[in-house]
Amino acid sequence: MFKFSPQFLKIQEELNKKYPGAFRQSTGQSFNKKIPSGWFNVDRALRGGIPAKRLTLVYGPKDAMKTTFALRTLADWQKRCPLCLIYQDLCQCPPPAEDEIRPTQAVFIDQEIALDEGHVVRLGVDHTRLHIFRPEYGELACEYAEEFAKAPDVGFIIFDSIAAIASKAEASKGYLDAQAWGDRAKLVNRMYRALIKAVGIPDVPRTVIAINHQQSNPNGRGGVILPGGTDQRYLSSVVIKLQMADRQNKITYNQEGEEMTLAYSESGYAKPKPKEDPRTQDISFLIEHSKVSPENIAGEVEVYLEDGDGFRFGDSDDTRTVFLSGQKKGFLYKENGTSGKWCNTFTTNKFQTQNALFKHWLDNQLEYKQFQEKLIGGEK
Repeated sequence: MFKFSPQFLKIQEELNKKYPGAFRQSTGQSFNKKIPSGWFNVDRALRGGIPAKRLTLVYGPKDAMKTTFALRTLADWQKRCPLCLIYQDLCQCPPPAEDEIRPTQAVFIDQEIALDEGHVVRLGVDHTRLHIFRPEYGELACEYAEEFAKAPDVGFIIFDSIAAIASKAEASKGYLDAQAWGDRAKLVNRMYRALIKAVGIPDVPRTVIAINHQQSNPNGRGGVILPGGTDQRYLSSVVIKLQMADRQNKITYNQEGEEMTLAYSESGYAKPKPKEDPRTQDISFLIEHSKVSPENIAGEVEVYLEDGDGFRFGDSDDTRTVFLSGQKKGFLYKENGTSGKWCNTFTTNKFQTQNALFKHWLDNQLEYKQFQEKLIGGEK
């Protein structure tokens, strides 16, 4: 048993009096509560999804489905217990007391004033638990982001977008006034530091997703920048870059479930040429920074642009990838070798063909999501 010096114990006592809860001994336990986005390849790269009690930055060029990604994550969060983040059907938390307030509400700070509420419903979000705030200027947006993060009944915040922040003073300055850029960076920096403290409140798994756009460097030095300064990259626990897939490097999967890159030539993709579906859009992603998973992991998802075939707008077609990954890890196998029925180590169901298994997953989304989570977590 280690002994503590009188000086250390005195410091500890003083800190606990001045700042309750700010100083404690490490428990050695990992906080690993995450919310899947529904895009399996992204969730697998993040080892489960968007982390709770953290700030996540999603950025990229236009038409990269950044808002769609954030709203899909919100839709999944709404189906979970706000305390343990386990699906409501599986949650064992006691019901709330009569006067207990739980973080069941979500806030969308629509700085761009461009959110289509019909689009929100289309993505599976419960609009009755989503509150949209459209601030007049940037100071209000940042101030209320911090206030919402402190509210006991708010558990999810989406800020869309940092690029659209315009300070009140900016309206009285010229369009080319460099000070306007500095005002936005100061607002974002202060908001981030305040949100980090607010979402770190113990026992309340709040989640914040900030959306930003990449822009060309206005100084003529080439490259791209993120409006709002560079601090947002370092203060975010996770930074994800989304963009439309580059035709020069299309990522797909071989029969063994391993990623492979297809080079593009004038005649088209090298064989094997992937199937093209006009109803889908390939989105590439890069986990640029992460404190909860490995960094610099790139991949690609195929996102549906319309409803049909068991999919809805914003869904990614992951069934083949999930199947190959499950087969590779031994979670899916044939009962009698190569000629038997497909079996799942987590259920007693048996399927004659792959398509029958895929249809079962589409009809039983909760079971399919549980299988994905166990596949990502590596459970046997």
